[in-house]
Amino acid sequence: MENQHAFLILQQIRELYGQINQCFAHSTPKSTSEDIASLTPQQLLIVKIIGHQNQVTISTLCQQLSLSKGTVSGIVSRMVASGLLEKHHDLEDRRTVWIRFSPSGKELAYHFRSHMSSVLSSLVQDFSQLEQEKLSKDLNRLIQSLKENKESNTCQQF
Repeated sequence: MENQHAFLILQQIRELYGQINQCFAHSTPKSTSEDIASLTPQQLLIVKIIGHQNQVTISTLCQQLSLSKGTVSGIVSRMVASGLLEKHHDLEDRRTVWIRFSPSGKELAYHFRSHMSSVLSSLVQDFSQLEQEKLSKDLNRLIQSLKENKESNTCQQF
């Protein structure tokens, strides 16, 4: 039996994602708007990933972005050329190349994170702490369910 709510939930998530992106795009501070606006969605995800992990390998980015090594290498190379990222060989294993922020990349990431936090806080300001916690818990359950379905190949039916 088909769950009528599943499609509605998917539409709501898509709408929410679009609204958050629009809210963020229209409220980017002038000082960083040109830098952030020039980044592709994949580059913004790389900024977010490196911001959380400080340094990553191309393989890690490939896994987290679900993109090929060639695609990720090209994106990273453009970000290195623009001065946002730096590549460094591992001191113990020269085959391992670490990707991390350059000084200007760190500054951009700091402003991006600060601004994104402010935007997201304003989006949930009408929710009580308990409502925010419940929403977070429910979304995490949905994410976990999707991961389990992906691992069991249920997602391939779509």
